Formats: sequence, C-alpha cells, structure tokens
Amino acid sequence: MQQALAILEFALSMEKSGETFFRDAAKKVSHADAKAMFTELADWETMHQNYISEQIQSLKEQGAWKKPAISNEQFTQNVTSYEIFYRHESGEGAEPTLPLSERSSDLAALRMALVIEGDLHNFYKKAITTIQDPEGKKTLQLLAEWESEHQTIIQAQYESLQHFFWSQMGFSPF
Repeated sequence: MQQALAILEFALSMEKSGETFFRDAAKKVSHADAKAMFTELADWETMHQNYISEQIQSLKEQGAWKKPAISNEQFTQNVTSYEIFYRHESGEGAEPTLPLSERSSDLAALRMALVIEGDLHNFYKKAITTIQDPEGKKTLQLLAEWESEHQTIIQAQYESLQHFFWSQMGFSPF
C-alpha cells in the first residue's frame, strides 16, 4: 500500500503543477480559443486532484482503492474543448487577427502543455505495471486515458496554430 500511496502523492503533485501551468498559460496566451482551452485544462486538473485525493483518503482509511465512479467516456461527454478547437479546422472559427509575433507565445505554451500531459500519461502507464490491485490498475488506467484525451486536444490546437503560422509565412501547402 505504501507504493500506491507514493504513486498517488506524486501524481497529485504533478496534477497541481499542471493546473498551475495551465492557469498561468491562460493568462499569457493571446488567442481566445487557447485561453479557453487552458482554463478548461486547469479545471480538469483540479478534478484529477480531487479524484486522486479521494483515492489517497480511501487507501489510508479503508486500506483499499475506491472504485472509479466515472468512465473516460462519461468524463469526455461534456468536454467543450473539442468544440472549441475543431471549429477552426472545419472553417467555422474566426481567423486570428493578432500579428504572428504576438501569437508565437501561444504555440510555445501549447508545446509545453503537450510535454506536461505526455509526462503524466507516461507516468500513469508505468505506474500501472507496478500495482497489483485490479482497482488500482483501473484507477491509474482511467487517469492515463484522461491525460491521453488532453494530449489529443492540445495536439489538435497545436497543429491548427502551426499550420496557420506556416500558411502566413508562405510554407503551404504543408
């Protein structure tokens, strides 16, 4: 049980760091869609923290993992970031009006977000291999799936913005 608690404590710390980064990024980026995505990602990280805290409490008080109360599919049913970031690719989103120089920080923040989410996803996948308890494995798998969803959302926005930059600089078709 000590190993499980150590994994969850570290995960909680990483999720807090992710939330801090996303809230800071939301304040710094210039594009409204990027601000909305980073704010939503920060809120998700808060939900992850609550979920992990419940698991820690359950392990300490009952000596057992708490069964996941929500599936990945249920979690993503009301995700607005999908709508935010696929709008632009479908031609429904407004073209950015800010100069490229003011938008370059958006691209950098998205790259950092990809690293954060990738690190968390990889951590959860590795942690799964060290836990014997089936409920523990399910919990860590669910967390890994959530991080994978975040990566997908961020990657789509990153590629959309990257293609916009390339087209503005005459690098198209890409």
